Amino acid sequence: MWNLSPDAVLWPCILYQVAEWTFGFFTYCRESSPFESSSVSISLVSGYTGVFSVTFTLNVDTFKNLDTANHVATSIEIANKNIIKIPIKTLDEVTKNNTPLILKIDVEGYETEVLNGANNLLKNPILKAIIIELNGAGQRYGYDENLIHSKLLLNGFKIFSYNPYSRELVNINYLSKQNTLYIRDYDFVKERIIDSRKIKIQKQLI
Repeated sequence: MWNLSPDAVLWPCILYQVAEWTFGFFTYCRESSPFESSSVSISLVSGYTGVFSVTFTLNVDTFKNLDTANHVATSIEIANKNIIKIPIKTLDEVTKNNTPLILKIDVEGYETEVLNGANNLLKNPILKAIIIELNGAGQRYGYDENLIHSKLLLNGFKIFSYNPYSRELVNINYLSKQNTLYIRDYDFVKERIIDSRKIKIQKQLI
C-alpha cells in the first residue's frame, strides 16, 4: 500500500487517519503489505515547479479552515504566503517498476493533471480499479471532469457501486458526487471481495 503526500509533515497525521478510519484494518495492512509514503505531488510533468497550499493536519489556526480541502494553489492563492513548493513526478514515473492493483485519487480538483501523467498506467492491465472523486472541484483550474470519465471509459473501465455489507458490486451508468468506483477487471475484483477476510465495523462483521 502506497501513500503519496505533498508534504512529509503530513505523514504522521495520515497514518493516524488510516488507523482511525479503517477500524483496526491498518494493523492488518502493515503485516500483509508494507505501508509506504512518498513526499511528492503527482501531475502531468516532472520538476520542482508545483505549488501546494498548506492546510489541514497542521495545528495552526490560519490553516484550519481548509482542512481536507487542501489543494494545488491557484494563481490567486499563490500570492498567499501559506503555500509551499514541492517536487512533482508523474504517476507513470512513480509506478514504473511497481504497478498498483487499485488506485485512489482525491486531489481536490487536480485529478485531470494526475491522469494526464498516467497514460502508461491506465493502459496497464495490472491496474484493475480506480476510486476517484469527481465533484466539480476541477472547475477551479478550468478542467471539465466529464473528460476524465470519457478517458477512463476509453481505457476499459466501467462505473460500479459497492455495498460493503452485502459485498455486492452493481454496474451503474452515472457518476457519484463523492467517490466514483471504476473497475476494469470485474472478475478479479469480485473474486478478491469474496475471498477477503471479514472485518468488524460498529460491532458488525462485514
